[in-house]
Amino acid sequence: MKILFQHLCGRITRTDWQYTPVYALFEKSEFEKAANNGWLPHEYDPPLWFQARQVRYRLAECLQRKKHKIPKRIDFQILENPKSLKAYEEIWKEYLKKKGFDEDQSLDRLFELDPEKKIVVEVYDYDELVAFSVIRLEPVPVSLQFAWTYHNPKLSLGIHCQYFELEYLASLGVYTHSYVCPGYENTCIWKSRFPGFEFWNGMEWSSDRNLYERLCLIDSSLVDPDDLSNDDLIPINYDFSKITSW
Repeated sequence: MKILFQHLCGRITRTDWQYTPVYALFEKSEFEKAANNGWLPHEYDPPLWFQARQVRYRLAECLQRKKHKIPKRIDFQILENPKSLKAYEEIWKEYLKKKGFDEDQSLDRLFELDPEKKIVVEVYDYDELVAFSVIRLEPVPVSLQFAWTYHNPKLSLGIHCQYFELEYLASLGVYTHSYVCPGYENTCIWKSRFPGFEFWNGMEWSSDRNLYERLCLIDSSLVDPDDLSNDDLIPINYDFSKITSW
């Protein structure tokens, strides 16, 4: 393992804070341990791994719960290592437009790194392809992207797709967790609503949904980074006595 830091900016006059993204390089034998300590592969800057408020689900708990009921009109198909993305391009363009994202973002970029380790979950409504989800399977399963046309928001396609993914990954019997990338701002509060939820607080995995939601709301309320110096905005009490060596 090698830790890397980007010392991009900071303040030391009227306050004291630094913006320092943290990355790491791991040997293959360390991949599982890295994921269990809050690291995930950087999709767009390999071979780096990044540290963040990652969210994951314990798959064993998903199997113990009553199976989620999905409307009969909705169906799923799994495509391994897709050779063409044409079927998803219109959905992707509509998704970027609805979200207000840069419409020049290329869908191909999601498959530039290790395409053979990724699958696409296609989502159909009355046999019409209306959404898709991209999942990285190795070294740990990570839901990288869900995109849909917003054609019928009341269907909650994203929720149904997430349940389908969890049940599918759990049924394979080879994975212990499913990761859904970092959880920041109120737009990510939904990630706490699934069985087996836990988030990385920097020292350990926590199942405290109330704390997670509070952190996400704080993210969205911040206007000035200097506000982070207010102790009221730092709700996690870190117990450094629990620190163990790598």
